[in-house]
Amino acid sequence: MGTALERHASDEFKAWKLKYKTKSSGIMYKAIMNGKCRDDESLSKSMGFDNPSSTYRAYKTELKKDLESLFLYVKVKTTKGKQKYEHVKIIFNKEFAIWQNMYLCGANNAYVEKGEALFVEAKKYNFTMDTKNILTKLIGLRAITHNKEKYEKYNKEKELLEKELDLIGLGMKYLSKLQNLYANTKASKVYLFKEIEKDYLHFLSEADGVSSPSVDTYRFLLKIYLYSVNNSHQIVFETAKGAKEHFEQYEIVYVDAVKSFNYYLIEGYAKQGNYEMMKHCAEENLNLVEDASAAWFKSTELYTFSSLHLGYHDATAEMWYNTTQHEMYGSITPISRDVFRFIEAHLHLLKEVGIFIPKTAELKAAFSKPFKFSRFEGNLEISSGDKQGLTIVQILLEVAFSLVRKQSDDLMERIDAVDKFFQRHTELEGHERILAFFRLIKLGLKYHWKKAEIMPETLPHYEVLANTEVSFSNQRFDMEFIPYRSFFETLIEKIPQKKL
Repeated sequence: MGTALERHASDEFKAWKLKYKTKSSGIMYKAIMNGKCRDDESLSKSMGFDNPSSTYRAYKTELKKDLESLFLYVKVKTTKGKQKYEHVKIIFNKEFAIWQNMYLCGANNAYVEKGEALFVEAKKYNFTMDTKNILTKLIGLRAITHNKEKYEKYNKEKELLEKELDLIGLGMKYLSKLQNLYANTKASKVYLFKEIEKDYLHFLSEADGVSSPSVDTYRFLLKIYLYSVNNSHQIVFETAKGAKEHFEQYEIVYVDAVKSFNYYLIEGYAKQGNYEMMKHCAEENLNLVEDASAAWFKSTELYTFSSLHLGYHDATAEMWYNTTQHEMYGSITPISRDVFRFIEAHLHLLKEVGIFIPKTAELKAAFSKPFKFSRFEGNLEISSGDKQGLTIVQILLEVAFSLVRKQSDDLMERIDAVDKFFQRHTELEGHERILAFFRLIKLGLKYHWKKAEIMPETLPHYEVLANTEVSFSNQRFDMEFIPYRSFFETLIEKIPQKKL
């Protein structure tokens, strides 16, 4: 919830945003921006002002008053002593609006001086488009064009900015393209890698010698996406780690960039078994992004799922409960809600095995009733029709519950369903872990879970689970809601002892 000061500042900020959506402020702003405060005396009087100049002065005074509450908000919302990009940008935008109004109301001398100061600030914080707009206006002023040195300097700056804006556009184009390629599940990994590599190398060539937060973001992200395709997880992790360290040099926190790199670091640290660093990156993201935003829910999802696979079941349950009880939980995507439903189901499974024991009153109440698969299936929003997605995960979860509950009829029915699924979808890539787990289950049943008899035949499949990595970010058929390796170890140890 934050400190009392943070809550007060946040309330001030929300009030400010609401105020500038009101009709009267909108009319005043548009009037000034269109120059009507200077030319249309009747408009000024209809708004309650004696003359056009008093309209401008009142608007400027009001803006400066509001800036004080904005500064308060930004002051308390910092990360490691740095202000967030969007907070600095909000204040800059208001100062920029005042500057434009100064020119429209005839304050030309002050306009030049203020414009040059804004140019320095915009360049410092990498507000690329604003910097270009300011330069364009300054270059066009007689006061600047009479100064040959400044005129040449600003024109050169503008050329560099145009080059940077072209690179930003190129980076956006390539990211959008690869996201569309990812969405095409029929595309092979070899094809995806070649396509992304081609775009990545072209971007590097075009961006050679250019460095800015925006350009560097695309440079890092394109490399991360490239090596994610062929499962070069260590390269992805090292790239994300280097990118985050690179962005620490700037005076403000570029939230969009840092949160993106943190997603990969959360997964990377989870794969290394480093819970503390995974937790650090996840909590940093939760502090960086706006509460209940899409990025906030994505961070909680990764945090919860990673905690589950690292065996921190209490932390998993707490994150699951806090997220699903959030007032904005209903606003997230259906597949994300299904992810949390699968996590809940797995916690119920662990509870039945005796590994997870709810400790808080809230969790005891949440897990007090027996888990019903019919209700679970009825609540799922998309997986039943997603033949290349969560259907197989759903069936495997049913297999696990049938094993635990010794429901032999249901178990064999589900085993048959899994067999048929893989017969229909032989083209699927990246499902080695699911296949290995499924084959282990079949062998366990064949040998009645007698470890000595199982191991000779299970070893190759067990090694697949031991030597291949879990996908923490892919929310389709290889999303491992049951940590296959640890769950198989639980089965092979407890079933022969009649603990299940």
